[in-house]
Amino acid sequence: MAGDLKIGLIGAGRHGRYLSPFMKEVGGVRLTAAADVDEEARAKAQAECGYERVYADYGAMLEKEDLDGVIVATPHNLLRDACLAAIAAGRHVFVEKPGAMSLREGREIVAAARAAGVRLMVGYCVRYNGARTAMKELLAQGAAGQILAVAAGKGSRPYPGWLADPKLGGGQMLFLGSHIIDQALWLVGRPVESVYATKMTLDPETGCDDTTTFSLRFAGGIVAQIVVSRKAGVSFDYVEVVGTAGRLRAEWPSMLLSVHSSALPGFGQPATIRVLGDSHRPMYVGELAEFAAAVREGRDPAISGEDALPTLQVIDAVFESARTGKAVALAMPAAR
Repeated sequence: MAGDLKIGLIGAGRHGRYLSPFMKEVGGVRLTAAADVDEEARAKAQAECGYERVYADYGAMLEKEDLDGVIVATPHNLLRDACLAAIAAGRHVFVEKPGAMSLREGREIVAAARAAGVRLMVGYCVRYNGARTAMKELLAQGAAGQILAVAAGKGSRPYPGWLADPKLGGGQMLFLGSHIIDQALWLVGRPVESVYATKMTLDPETGCDDTTTFSLRFAGGIVAQIVVSRKAGVSFDYVEVVGTAGRLRAEWPSMLLSVHSSALPGFGQPATIRVLGDSHRPMYVGELAEFAAAVREGRDPAISGEDALPTLQVIDAVFESARTGKAVALAMPAAR
């Protein structure tokens, strides 16, 4: 594909405007048009990010603009419709995680993209975090040996607005829980066979899920214990893997990677590696550069729509398990 990629934005709120400068850093792209129902958001997208034109209706933008791809960064309850509209218009799509509200919606989006022959990427940016990519490489080298168990957690302080409204897709499971589930599945590299929620508390005012603990049983017997919370006074994000040859733990945003391995030279004693640099920027530039490259090269991106389906499947199962008090078996989980 010759020339600059013409990029549109659907959802010019805080996160859409946060992603836009990183898209510009990729190079070879034009921030061509942005759409948002909010007038102030549209104005900021133009003034702060440099979008050439703005629209109140993304349907009008998709009809009038000759775009190569779009970034979809709407509230969760609007992701499906925005993605399907962009796909129907023949635009390649980068959609913010979790990509949809449910596995059913996710499958609908993936099927539409496949039928239309457009590229679909889901924004699981933590796969581009330096500490996590180093952890993934060390696991591939056998630093943990055979993986036995995983402990992981992610959370923050309570967020206001639509993130606190379950009707709009708010709640920590879809917001940050999706990230840590994706990380566990990506690092283990096996399908999840069953999910069991041991605790889920709801905010009494909003009905929004607050703190959830749950376990995942992977094929081969590996078990992950995960906690997700929006009641923490600080942000936290960690993944620890224990295996027959050692232990690895990666923290964010501190960018610390702890390694103790009997299998790899240099790690016979516990070691802590600090990954230098910005804890945010490389993740976002990395994922958007991959999307742009996939569009140019006519190939599937590294995190395709199919890759995001198992996380949606797990989230659905966590809610079902919390409702019934029983473990939920996942029949024929999608391959990663």
